[in-house]
Formats: sequence, C-alpha cells, structure tokens
Amino acid sequence: MEKLLTTLLDHVATWILFRDEQGIYQFCNPAFSTLVGCHSSAIIGQHQLPAAVPADWHATLEMTFDQIERNGQMHDEQALTTAAGQIRWFQIQGFAVAEPAHRGSAIVGHNITQLKQQSVDAQPSLLQSIYDGAETPIFAVDVLAAERYQFASFNQVAERNMQVAPGSLVGQQPNESVVEKYNACCESGQPFVYEEYLQFNEQDTWWLTTLNPLRDETGQIYRLVGTTIDITRRHQAEVRLQEKAAELEQALTQLKLTQAQLVQSEKMSSLGQLVAGIAHEINNPVSFIFGNIGYASEYVEDLVSLLQLYQAEYPQPVPAIQDHAEAIDIEYVLTDLERLLGSLKEGAERIQAIVLSLRNFARLDEADMKPSDIHAGIESTLMVLQNRLGAADRPGGHGEIQVDVSYGQIPEILCFPRQLNQVFLSVLTNAIDALEGQFHPDPPDSTAASPSADSTSSDRPPMIWISTRLTDGGVEIRIRDSGPGVSAAAQPHVFDPFFTTKPVGQGTGMGLAIAYQIVVQQHQGQMRCITQPGEGTTLKIWLPQ
Repeated sequence: MEKLLTTLLDHVATWILFRDEQGIYQFCNPAFSTLVGCHSSAIIGQHQLPAAVPADWHATLEMTFDQIERNGQMHDEQALTTAAGQIRWFQIQGFAVAEPAHRGSAIVGHNITQLKQQSVDAQPSLLQSIYDGAETPIFAVDVLAAERYQFASFNQVAERNMQVAPGSLVGQQPNESVVEKYNACCESGQPFVYEEYLQFNEQDTWWLTTLNPLRDETGQIYRLVGTTIDITRRHQAEVRLQEKAAELEQALTQLKLTQAQLVQSEKMSSLGQLVAGIAHEINNPVSFIFGNIGYASEYVEDLVSLLQLYQAEYPQPVPAIQDHAEAIDIEYVLTDLERLLGSLKEGAERIQAIVLSLRNFARLDEADMKPSDIHAGIESTLMVLQNRLGAADRPGGHGEIQVDVSYGQIPEILCFPRQLNQVFLSVLTNAIDALEGQFHPDPPDSTAASPSADSTSSDRPPMIWISTRLTDGGVEIRIRDSGPGVSAAAQPHVFDPFFTTKPVGQGTGMGLAIAYQIVVQQHQGQMRCITQPGEGTTLKIWLPQ
C-alpha cells in the first residue's frame, strides 16, 4: 500500500510538502520539485529551502506554516513564481499532522491559474464587447503582492497601439519604471494619473494614463484598471506654444534692447553734439587769444626796449617819473611780464588741447568704420570724465581718483571710433561708480554688479589702471579698478540687458550690455569681466586688427 501511495503522489499535479515538528522538511513530491526547480534530495532533511528557490516561495511557505501552528489549518490563494519565471496561481491548503510517528505540518497546493483566467474570460459578452470595441486603450494589472504585478488583459486597441500579438503580454511583469506608478496608486488607494512618453513606428508619442484600483470583499486592492489617452497632439501643441512664448519673450527682450540702444545712441549723439558745440564755441575765442599772444609779446618787447632806451638816455628823469616807477616797481614788472605772457600762452595751448579732446570724443564725422587711434579715444574719454575723477568731496576723506595709464606700442585699428568711445565711457563710468560706492555706508553694486561686503576695500586709495598691448591678431585693452569687486551671484549677469543692482534711478543696466554688443557684435571682438569680491574688477576688451 505504501508503494502505491508513493506512486500516486509522484504522478499527481498537486504539489505536496511536509515538515516535522523540528522544522525539518521530510517529504516533497516531484510536482513541488519541478515548480521550485530543485531536486527533492536538496530539500529533504533541511530546515530551509535552497537559496535558488524563488524568493516568494520562502515567504509564502513560512507564513503558511506559522498559521498552521497557530490555527491548525490554513486556506488561501497565492500567486507564486515558478522556476521558469512564470507567475502561477495556487489554491493552498495547510493542516496539522498528528500521527504518532509523523507529527508536523503538511501543505497541499493546486494550480488554479486556468480557473483564474477563465473567471476573467467569463465576463458578460456585452461588457467584453465594450471592452474590446472601445477606442480608448484599456488594460488590467493583477496585484500579486507588495510591489509585484502581472498584466491580466489588454483590449484590442491597446494591443494594436503596442503592435503586439493578442494575449502575448498577459502574465508578464511590467518594467520598473511603470511599477513605480503602480506602487503609488496602491499606496494612495486612489486613482492615479501620469503622463509617459512612448515610441511607436519610430514616432514620438505621449499618453495620459489613469489607474483605478479595484478592491475585493476584504478591502484589499487586487487589480488595477488603466485607461490611456493619446495626448501627442496636445503635447505637440503645448511645445509649439512654449516655443512661441519663448520667441515672443526673446522678441520683447530684443525690442527693449533695441529701444534702449536707440535711446542710448540718441543720448550719445546729443552729448556729442553738445560737446562739439561747446568745443566750437570755446575754440573761437581761444583761437583769437592764442593768435594775438604772439603780437602782444612783440609789442611788449618793443615797449620794454623803448623803456630801456629811455632809461639809458635819460638816467635821471623828473621826480614825478621816478616816484611812479618806484610805486609800480618797474624792475619787477619788466621781469615778470615775460613769465606772464608765457603763462598766457601755455594756458591757451591747454585750452586748445581740451577742445581737441572734446572734438575727438564727439567724432560726429566718424560714424563709419575707419582706422583709429585707440589711445586718443581713451584720453578724450578721460577728459570728459575729469570732473568726476577729480571730485574732492568723496566720503571718508578720499579725494581725486588716480588714473595710471600704461600704453603699449599699438597701431591704428579699423573700428567705429564713436562707438568705442561709448564703450570706454560706460566702462570708466562703472569703475568710478564702484570706487565711489565702496565709501558709502550701504554700498551699491560695484563695476557693473554687486560689491563684496569686505570693508577692507574702503581702506585702499581709489585707483583706476588702464593698459593696452598688442596680442596675436588684435589689441587688448584692460581697465581695472580698486573697488570692492563683483559678488559671485551677480558675476554671470554682468553683461545682461537691464540687469542692475544699483538703487532705483541710478542706472538702467544697459551701459555694459550695450558696450558688450558694440565690442562683440559690431567689432567681432571679445569682452570679459575678471573680478573677485574685495579685489576689484577688470574689464578686458580684445579687438581684432
């Protein structure tokens, strides 16, 4: 009889497992060995199943044995992974064995996967027709355990969209990216909506999926039903709208920049006309004075020689003449008169030099590109800013800003002289603002941006260094100040249009932005800001020859 029972147990499809009171496996039939992919010799006599057995078997069997010990029996349905990697449903029955020679717990498992599938297939024909005939992709996912799922069904339109054979995905497990969505739906217990990108027929598509959890009579979520809508056109329309909005924003920024450039150009033109007009008005009387100094010198020399001749011929003039000569100190007048005329001539020459610098800065007749002396442009700009450089009423007792100039031997370069003067004016104005700002109790931003809070910068005398040198293929101009430098947060925005951290009314943020455009776009040059908080700022300009 025992041999007969062994033969029967070896050939039944139901798997059987027995463990004694000491927790040692004493029996398993071939059906169990085949499912877990492990020979019975590796199981019998062991406290645990071999590590190669799928992990879900370990957890399920331990839970079943525990319930048998507590309740004497156990009934459940579980989805387990076979050694071949397939998900199969089993009806599991466990019970205690109290035979005197064999005490322990037995578990019997019967494969009900087909019955489960039949229950799904046994839906009313009307609902199945609706399910398969719907134009919206619909799919169902079975919840096997925590974070374990398998596809239960797909309607026809879903399988057509994915270009898979009918039923080919049923029983398979979803990929990890989708499992995250399924976990979120199960954790919340509420419908879960997400968008995903998929590629079909080498075309980019976007889908909006809604997951709805289904619960059994105990309230546990056992299935997720998903509906998917093709939102490719909507997504493409949104992308186009975003691109259009970006284009409009860029166009608006460009329009503002162009408007600011026109305003700045008009200001520079007005300034140039004003400077040129003043220079012209000054030049006329100065030319008259300068032109007559020579004649005045000759006339004075003639009068002095005549006076000396009178002194030689009439050494003893009448008392009235002697008294008047002593009163005016005639000897001193004759000695100082020559120095006085020299000083007048030197002053007239200085005024002529200033007028020439003003005319060079205005350059109303040089709107086109032409060879130009960079040094002359820098000097004329310094002349225009002389009133700010030489201010004596700065906070902290700091007076004139010292300018150290070191020019290299460079030739004239082809450029727009008037626009370059505008660049020099913007850079030097920002340098002066930075130097003045560092002595303010609440300093505004330094050269083109924010200063550091380093108080030691206010202890240094205000200085600006200007240098030029010839480089490979071009000319380099460096303008450095001893100001507080630019903060790290502001450095990337130094040349951005409309960026300024100066107080309202003290800057539009367009000076360096326009200077950058003049150097880079109009002259195909380069412009860099080299700075460190507390260490000053250097604007490096490179222009091609």
